[in-house]
Amino acid sequence: MQALTSLVSLISDISIVVGVVVALRQLQKLHASNELQKESFRKDHERRKKQSTIEYYNVISQENHNLTIGIRAKCPGEAISYEEIVSDSELRSLVVRYLNIMELFAVGLHIRVYDIDTFSLIGRSAIILAYTRLKDYIEKRRTLGGYPFMCCEFERLVEILHEPKYSESIDQVRCGATIK
Repeated sequence: MQALTSLVSLISDISIVVGVVVALRQLQKLHASNELQKESFRKDHERRKKQSTIEYYNVISQENHNLTIGIRAKCPGEAISYEEIVSDSELRSLVVRYLNIMELFAVGLHIRVYDIDTFSLIGRSAIILAYTRLKDYIEKRRTLGGYPFMCCEFERLVEILHEPKYSESIDQVRCGATIK
């Protein structure tokens, strides 16, 4: 009888060990599944961020295009002086609207609401050119106008877009390289 009790106790202990092993294996599978799900969510988030960057830039580029046409009609040169802008209220209004749009978009890029890699492929050149044209106005408005932080995010965006990482990626696109 004692042998039977020992056998039952041994079988019970073995069952517990097997149960623990099975439970640990299930936990490992659950963890692996959760990791795959997290990675899937992360990839989906990145894809959506890229898509929203393209969509939002498409929306603002329509308005920016119209603003740029208005600015070019008034000042066809490459750089526009502070004096030219402040002496013409219509031009000043166009420039201020353009800068406001770009400052807000730059903030969105910097806080990673939008994807800067995607943006650099679709809008890098236009943004750098626009900043270069309006640089005198921005700098003088900071010092003369009492707005020391005016367009800081826009300026920072342009500095980032000058980094080799972004100039190389745009050159690769122009050469027909495949994008990941």
